[in-house]
Amino acid sequence: MSSTRVYFGHLPFRATENDLEHFLRGYGRFRDITMKNGYAFVEFDDMRDADDVVYDLNGRVLLGQQVIVEMARSENKYRRSGRIVFRVDNFKAFCEGRVPEQLISDSAEFINGLPWRIMIDVSTDAQKFLKFFVLCDGDKNDKAWSCQAATRLGIVSCDKRIENFMEQEETRDVFNAKTRAWGSRTFIKIEELLDRKRALYNEVDDVVTFLVDVIAEKPNGMPGVRTEDILLVNGKETNVNKHQLAAHSDFFKTLFFGENAEQTPEIEIDDLTDAVQQFERLLATMEPKNMELDDECIESVLHLANRFLLGSVENRCVEFLKRTSKKPALSKFRLADEYGFVALKSHILEYMTRDDFAGENYLENLSENNKLGEEAANELSERHKELFGPPSKRARKSFMYTVE
Repeated sequence: MSSTRVYFGHLPFRATENDLEHFLRGYGRFRDITMKNGYAFVEFDDMRDADDVVYDLNGRVLLGQQVIVEMARSENKYRRSGRIVFRVDNFKAFCEGRVPEQLISDSAEFINGLPWRIMIDVSTDAQKFLKFFVLCDGDKNDKAWSCQAATRLGIVSCDKRIENFMEQEETRDVFNAKTRAWGSRTFIKIEELLDRKRALYNEVDDVVTFLVDVIAEKPNGMPGVRTEDILLVNGKETNVNKHQLAAHSDFFKTLFFGENAEQTPEIEIDDLTDAVQQFERLLATMEPKNMELDDECIESVLHLANRFLLGSVENRCVEFLKRTSKKPALSKFRLADEYGFVALKSHILEYMTRDDFAGENYLENLSENNKLGEEAANELSERHKELFGPPSKRARKSFMYTVE
């Protein structure tokens, strides 16, 4: 999806707004720069300039550091309006029927909780027309939902001096499981679309870019909880339900409803890679999704649940470690100790066997043991003695669970 807002990540902390302006010199006009520690957002006047910046500057070096440049994702799936953009490559082959006749944009744009896409086709009449539709891609088997929306279809001009080709007026339609697509079967003649004077077809790249502006009313009959509030996580928009989070956590209660609550609250997570994805995984663990935990995510989910005072998620993590996790016993013991789960730690110690201390677990146990504090290491040493007996005088010096 194209837009006018661009995200710059991995910026040097010493980078200033002037540095970024110099970095962007020659890429058209921009309306606003928002600088944060390590990242920034830039709002351009023209989405074609934004596209050029992403294409040319992603991976380039600014002040000695390689930066990430990508379109700013709007994660607010419940905003009332939005723009869908669909770039079609190999357009000449599409017009000549050498590719599938009907094309649907791969990525959906969420507007008011529903996914929206662009669908195009070519008529089989003697005089070929472009068939152009907007698709509200809700559940086709759910007959309960419906959504009234105003849409306006258009084609992006490949010449910045020429206005985009747009419908003169927006149209209002009702979308539902039976009628999910509205548009025009005769949007423009193919020969007109390909005419160089119209500047709609990029002949060099063999590309046409379509767009649809959508204003959608709140749909009826949609199941589930609406996560229509925005929380900025490391500068990126994440959909949440602030009332739900506040009910489960004093941290979020203060963040969203405290005396100094901001209109768009923000949290920073600096101690995890892929922090936004990890936070979204934390949210998915809660109602209504109740996604099952697994050994791959357990440490990050537990870390975030502990940090943000989500006791209900911590309880799920404890039950997972106790009953389901296939992690080595010492890994589970270390997590129980780190987050103060005394009963879980005692349970893990009680059910440890000789196999948990030796064999294929040796190297991983050695790594885990180095992360333990003195008290936990002593508890583990006592359990080892119960299973194997006290170490010999000669072995005592090298015994991995002894704390000097």
